[in-house]
Amino acid sequence: EADAGIMSLVQSNKLAYSIVTSSEIENHIGRETVHQGILARLNPKALYTSLDEVLARVSAKERPLFILLDELQDPHNVGAIIRSAVAFGADAILIPEHDQTQITGTVIKTSVGMNFSIPIVRIGNINTTLLKLKEKGFWSYGLTGDGDTSLTAVTFDSPSLIVIGSEGVGIAKKTLEHCD
Repeated sequence: EADAGIMSLVQSNKLAYSIVTSSEIENHIGRETVHQGILARLNPKALYTSLDEVLARVSAKERPLFILLDELQDPHNVGAIIRSAVAFGADAILIPEHDQTQITGTVIKTSVGMNFSIPIVRIGNINTTLLKLKEKGFWSYGLTGDGDTSLTAVTFDSPSLIVIGSEGVGIAKKTLEHCD
């Protein structure tokens, strides 16, 4: 039976829907996947925003904060970072188009839907994007386990970009060289 609150949202937003069985949902997502009885099909292109659009939105903000993911592979890590970034007031998440986990059902679930609360920007080349943001006044911070400065000691007094490296390799050497 359909949940009244969900049906109200579906109808008020004029979304196409079908009422299906739990087995039909599991045929789409797999029997091992835990679900709550609702399946939504999303247009993947609608999950992303352009960098120019995000820059235009934050231009009036004194100190925007962007998080750039450097080829993370684990969708649970990507989702957890998105969730944490929203909690800490970040303005955008930047992810490369290649060699990076994109927004998937697992990412959405792990982020507890927070990916819908923050612009997610697909970028081409990480270093080109980093340099473009530097030209716009962003100061870039690379998170490494062996850094000299603790993140809690940093005063974010200008537009900031935090670069988070992949699980196995960390931040790529060239990208780390571009970090301030």
